[in-house]
Amino acid sequence: MATIRNLKIKTASCKRIVKELHSYEKEVEREAAKIADMKEKGADPYDLKQQFPSHCFNVILLQYIIG
Repeated sequence: MATIRNLKIKTASCKRIVKELHSYEKEVEREAAKIADMKEKGADPYDLKQQFPSHCFNVILLQYIIG
């Protein structure tokens, strides 16, 4: 009985992590599109620099999760 319970817990954890991974992938895509759009419109370099840290963090996090 304990092994079934542990298996259910671990399965739920894996499902949650996969769901978060997909969420992070979508966020990275949105941020990349946002930055590309800002570059096309000739945004101020300062504004681009302000957007980059969150994008950079998400990419690093995603690469860490993927392994």
